[in-house]
Amino acid sequence: MKLPLRMPWRQRSPAGPTLLPRALWDNARGGGVAAPPAQSSSMGVPRERGDDWLIGSALLAFRAERGLDEGRLMAYLGITPDRLRGLRLRRRPNPDAPSFEDEVDRLAFAFHCDPEALFDVLSI
Repeated sequence: MKLPLRMPWRQRSPAGPTLLPRALWDNARGGGVAAPPAQSSSMGVPRERGDDWLIGSALLAFRAERGLDEGRLMAYLGITPDRLRGLRLRRRPNPDAPSFEDEVDRLAFAFHCDPEALFDVLSI
C-alpha cells in the first residue's frame, strides 16, 4: 500500500488558522502594556510617540514656529495638496548626515517643491 505524500506546508488544520489567546498576544507584544492612544494632528498625520522620523512632524513644527496655516505652507513650499500628503509620510532625512542636502534635493525633485524651502522646513 502506498502512503500519501505529506507536505506539511500545504496542510491546514481542520479548525482553520490557529489564534493566540489575547493574554499571550499581549505578552508577546510587550508584556500587556497598552500603547498610548493615537492622536491625529491637524494635518492628518498620526501623532504617536517617536514619530519624529516622519517629515510630517517637521512640517508641524515649522508651521507652529512660523504661524502658518496649511494653505500658506503649501504656497511656501510650492506644492499641491496631494503631493503634500505624500511628503508628510516620507522618512525625514537626518540634518546631521553629510548627505542631508542631497536627500532634500531628491525629495524636492520627487514632490515638485522648492528645494530651499524644503531645506528650511527639514532643518528644524
